[in-house]
Amino acid sequence: DYMKEVLPEPVSEEADKPSEEEGADKEGEGKDGKDDAKEGKDGEGKSGEAPKPKKKFKPIKLTVEAKFIGGLSEDQLMNARSREEEFAAHDRIIQATSEAKNKLEAYVYSMRDKIDYELKEFGTEDERSELSKTLTSLE
Repeated sequence: DYMKEVLPEPVSEEADKPSEEEGADKEGEGKDGKDDAKEGKDGEGKSGEAPKPKKKFKPIKLTVEAKFIGGLSEDQLMNARSREEEFAAHDRIIQATSEAKNKLEAYVYSMRDKIDYELKEFGTEDERSELSKTLTSLE
């Protein structure tokens, strides 16, 4: 009893068909009284074939009632939305942490290069090794 379909009474097919007398008079004749037989590209007619009967369609209005049973209650829906927001916040934190780690790693590599090449003459070997150890621990 989920969906009810209301159909009107069937229409008899005899009402849609033209009477035999009308069909006999007009069969094979067009508006000008000429044969309806179509000529092909070669000029040959299709006089041996019977014309295809036209299908008639009659629109019928249907009334459909649908009941939706199931789904989430208002409390369950609110709970699901709050959990979704928590997951989204957690994902943003993970992404921000990952970006921060990548920036730190890039800084560590850049400082190691600077210590070994550009800033080599400004510090002693002990200072460079101490700074290198600190950078390694940050990595």
